[in-house]
Amino acid sequence: MRRIAVAGTIVVVLCGVVSGRLVADDKKADAKKPAKAAAKADAIPADAKEKLEAAGLKVTTSGISLPEEAELGKTVRELAKQKKAMMTADREVYAALRDLAGIREQIDELKAQYTNLNVELANVTDVASNNRIVGALNATSGQIDQLVQKANQSNDRLKEARKNAADLRDVFVQDVLAMRTKADEITKQWAALGDSREAQDALDKVNQALGAKFVLKPAASFAANAKQLKTMEDAVSSEAIKLDNESNSLWIDVAINGKERQRMIVDSGASTLSISDKMARSLDIKLGPDATPVRVSLADGRVVPASMIKLKSVRVGRFTVEDVECCVLGPDAPAAPPLLGMSFLGQFKFEVDAQQAELKLVKVDSGEPIPKDKPGAKKAAKKKK
Repeated sequence: MRRIAVAGTIVVVLCGVVSGRLVADDKKADAKKPAKAAAKADAIPADAKEKLEAAGLKVTTSGISLPEEAELGKTVRELAKQKKAMMTADREVYAALRDLAGIREQIDELKAQYTNLNVELANVTDVASNNRIVGALNATSGQIDQLVQKANQSNDRLKEARKNAADLRDVFVQDVLAMRTKADEITKQWAALGDSREAQDALDKVNQALGAKFVLKPAASFAANAKQLKTMEDAVSSEAIKLDNESNSLWIDVAINGKERQRMIVDSGASTLSISDKMARSLDIKLGPDATPVRVSLADGRVVPASMIKLKSVRVGRFTVEDVECCVLGPDAPAAPPLLGMSFLGQFKFEVDAQQAELKLVKVDSGEPIPKDKPGAKKAAKKKK
């Protein structure tokens, strides 16, 4: 109790009485809420609730639902996270490609420099110039060796990045397919419940007891999740392509650089797409300065010279892949069959069914845009200026 003097009058203020009463009233109100909810839950007819739960439904005072709907929502949100992870993985692949291409450009420039120095060396007559050029040749050769080693490391990084991206795509595709199956099952469950007279009678009892208007249909959240799932599905495209089984080899039609289709053997054991010198000439493919000399092993055990190049495009079925690494065999292997290897197949989740003679390609678009600028394009533009 506190006394306050106001103009000669003593006013007594009983502190805390009013506020204490309000707190007490609030506590009483809070206590009533669960009691009210419990009473409302008790009002649900036990037999009706039992029948609805036997049909797979969750029954509460706020509504009815299929538990699978909530599970679907969680998985759809997880799929969105997976798609972001795929975008990140694709960025790593593109970064590794740019890095490798940049190193190869430097190697090409140094090789050209090395050739020019050799030409210059052939024309010198004095010792000083000879020693200077020989020194430059040795330095250039050392730089090339270092860059080749760096290119190998960069190539390993690219392979790892591609594998990581492929693994993420595999999981994503499997999860999308599983979620589509689950969503279809939920839709069928609701359709069956809607046709069930027993379920409808049980629900009518619940509505009457609670004064509610619950209906046998999916929740609004299910429609939203189904829409998101459809967006995820749109990122996945697939095609099953028939193969020709000849002499224990599976052949497929392939369009290279937009030209007339060529028959090639599907070979997941080959690291790159491979064509003969004769086929390259028929497709008007010329080995420019960017071609990298290599030696490759053939199926018969021979090791022959070849050149690694990039094809503008490779089309199989309705899928087209740009900038595909290709091995052009030298004239020493005119009879070597053309192979559709991993430089193309590795861009997909794929399956070769030998019994059905079928190649199934599954492509997943992460949403990460493919870089438009080619490595070295800016440098070339500067040189033109």
